[in-house]
Amino acid sequence: MYFIRPQSSFSRMNIEIHGVNSNQVKDAPSIFDIYGNIIQFIGSNVVVSYTEFDQRAITKCLLDHDLPLPSWQWVDASVMVRDTCQRFSTSGYNLANVCKEWRYAFDHHDALEDAKACGFVTITILRENNASITKWLNAQPSHPRNSNNSTQRFTQKRSIEGNE
Repeated sequence: MYFIRPQSSFSRMNIEIHGVNSNQVKDAPSIFDIYGNIIQFIGSNVVVSYTEFDQRAITKCLLDHDLPLPSWQWVDASVMVRDTCQRFSTSGYNLANVCKEWRYAFDHHDALEDAKACGFVTITILRENNASITKWLNAQPSHPRNSNNSTQRFTQKRSIEGNE
């Protein structure tokens, strides 16, 4: 895991949520320093996040720094939860609630801990549904709320490019 030294100021709200301040990242690499490492690390793998926050943040960071947007396929694990777990189908599906319900302990809002929790949720859903991440990406929407064929919510089969 890397801390990245942003080229902009820190938001007080983000410091309060994540506990990371400018002093902690003053010697960290910039996005320019590690961009190639990120691209190489992800390669052609599917990127899973819990909600679209990470996808939006990464996209904004890359656009703000005039770096190319990779053609990554993203899966939103929160949508997987909503589509497979009736208890969370309409509310209460935030990462902390789901992990508490499934007895997975983690330090919420720590980036690495959140990533591990997201991985736990994703693997649990895939295992319980005898599926692979590729199967989720290629599946047709099955939930009634997706019947209008608008956005295929549970697959989030969008790349980080353009307006897909």
